[in-house]
This record gives sequence, structure tokens and C-alpha cells, in this order.
Amino acid sequence: MKPSTILRAAVLSIAPVALSPAVRADVPPDIAKALVAVGRGVCVNETAQLYRPLHANPPYPGVSISRDLSFGSDPKNVVDVYSAEKGGGSRPVLLFLPGGAGNRSLPGANGEVFYGNIMVWAVKNGMTGVIMQRRPGDAWDDPAKDVAKAVQWVGDNIGKYNGGQKVLFFAVSLLAVLLLLTGLVLWFPLSFPAGLREMSWGLHDAAFLVFAVTIVVHIYLGTAALPGTFQSMTRGTVSKAWARLHHPRWYREVTGDRDHR
Repeated sequence: MKPSTILRAAVLSIAPVALSPAVRADVPPDIAKALVAVGRGVCVNETAQLYRPLHANPPYPGVSISRDLSFGSDPKNVVDVYSAEKGGGSRPVLLFLPGGAGNRSLPGANGEVFYGNIMVWAVKNGMTGVIMQRRPGDAWDDPAKDVAKAVQWVGDNIGKYNGGQKVLFFAVSLLAVLLLLTGLVLWFPLSFPAGLREMSWGLHDAAFLVFAVTIVVHIYLGTAALPGTFQSMTRGTVSKAWARLHHPRWYREVTGDRDHR
């Protein structure tokens, strides 16, 4: 990941509201009345119970969630990644650091939906969302060091969470199984009922057409769409620029160049 992308993520995590157009959102009357009854204190649990019904429960349409991914040695050094199921590609990253105790979820069932709502917003607006678990630490600068580790982890690993790659993998796998099963029926027609044979004809043809289109798209993405990728398949080598762009951690391990992050 390029430094500009990570920097952009850090800025977004600090002030996401400042980058959005001003929108007036009135508090529902029943919640407003209940908030008055709660009082003026910092009452996280009571406030969360009031707003909880406004949030949808996961899974979220079009959003893939990978939870509890470790980025350090401490058990609390973990992140959750929210990525697009389709069209992941090269997206900027919104790295979100919760305030207060630094927990990724609030008390109660599905307490993660409050911060998850921000991550879903990020995905819907063309970003990949990463929410970090913060630990207090023993030294005064431990939390800051954890943030640095999380940023480094994002730079090294976020490319894995490409929704398009996941969709392609599962699509090809399911289509291959469907072709095999329907092909067996067509290969041994007398061993199966007439209704199953007729259904297999249509499913087999449809699966083949979708499979063929998927393979053509995959070949395009591995050649013309990403220059330098085809060379890795034919020669077994890639350019430094390609390695630095697509696999920055591997690039640094091989070249010893620590300046490109």
C-alpha cells in the first residue's frame, strides 16, 4: 500500500464527518424523550440500548467481514476488516480507532454493530474498513505503538481482502461442482429419472456459459488489466515496481528496502 493511501486512511479515521456534506438528522422523538430521562452523564450502556434498534444486524449485503485478525503479539492486537464482496480492487482504507476503552464493540448482543455501522459506511463509499482493538498497555506510548503496528499490518496485508478474488474463487468452485454433477446425469441418463435428466440439460449448459465467461474475465484481469502479471506466469519473475505495488512486505523482505511502505 502506498504511503498516501495509508495517510489518507489515518486522516479519514480522525475526522470522517468533516469530509461528508452536512446532513441534518433529527433524533427520533421517543429516543429524545428517553435520553432526557437518562440524564447528562456519560451513560454508554443506557444510550446504546436506546439506539440499538436503529442498527441492522450482520451479515450486511455486499460486505464481507473478517474478524479477530492479529497484528501483534498481545491478544488484544486484533483488527476487523470490512471489505466489498464485489469489485474490491485497490481501495483506500479507513482505519478506525475507537475512543474510550478502545473496544471494538459495546455491551449487549451484537454490540459490534455501532462501530460496524461506520465500517459498512466505508465499504458503501468505495473504501475498505478496518477497525482496531486498542489496549491500554504498560508504558505511556504503548497505544501509539499499537496504532503504528496496525498501520503496518494494513500496508502489508490489506490486499488479501479483495472481494472480487473471493467471488471468483467460489464461483469457479461451485460451477465446477455443478458441471460435474449434471455431467454425470447426462453421461449415465438411464440411471436417473427423466425429470432430473431434463433439468440437468439446462443447468449444464447454463453453468458452462457462466464458467466460460468467468474464465475469460479472469484471463483479462491477469493480463491486460494488470500489466506485469502475465510475465510472472510465463517467466516466474516480476519487476520491482510490480512487487512493491502488489506485495510490499515481500518486496521489503527480498530487497531490504525499508523506505517503500
